[in-house]
Amino acid sequence: MNKPVVRVLTIGAAILAVTASLAWAAVNGTRLYYNGKVVSTRVIMHNGEAYAPIRDVAAAFALSVQPRADGYTLIQPGGGNQIEGVNGKIGQQLSNGPFLLTVVSVDRVDDYKRRLTTGGDVIPAAGQDVVAVTIRLKNATPKRQDVMVFGNPVSLTDQDEHGYDLYYGDSPARNVSMLPGSAVDAVLTFLVPKTAVLKDLVYKVDCLPVSGQVFRVSLKKPE
Repeated sequence: MNKPVVRVLTIGAAILAVTASLAWAAVNGTRLYYNGKVVSTRVIMHNGEAYAPIRDVAAAFALSVQPRADGYTLIQPGGGNQIEGVNGKIGQQLSNGPFLLTVVSVDRVDDYKRRLTTGGDVIPAAGQDVVAVTIRLKNATPKRQDVMVFGNPVSLTDQDEHGYDLYYGDSPARNVSMLPGSAVDAVLTFLVPKTAVLKDLVYKVDCLPVSGQVFRVSLKKPE
């Protein structure tokens, strides 16, 4: 299904007051700016009108897109069915209280050679890529914690609201007894279509009763 697109000047009454500060980049309409920053590079022209993906426009206003029976609605983050929690970006150390999580790197490759364990490579089917997300998880509590590194939920999302389950977790141990202040490194691999535009990693520490909130990390490469 093609990405839904809307006329920027009619995206909703709730944001009409601020659309006056939107500016189109050049006549050919390749980029959309808001307050001097690029919010979309996927502007298209149709019958003399400029259009941009709903999701790009919503992101400019810190909103989320939710499908409904007769179209789409823009909502505040945390609404709808999206799993929210501690939000961050690549390279940022995030805290949900009992644990610290850092997404160290994100690599999109033709195949993945295991680095932390032995065994065969991760080789996708035709038309797919392997997304390898390297993480570091740290115990921020004063007590030993028994952690399942590849717990639930662990998934990757794309800009079209598709979710991809963990395919393989590369770590010396799936179940780790973590001393206070200790860390564990792991690589999470996912199989995604080559056309998929990556959005977020959704990760929750599987460790009752102190697992804390879900981590939601943007997979957009730092500029």
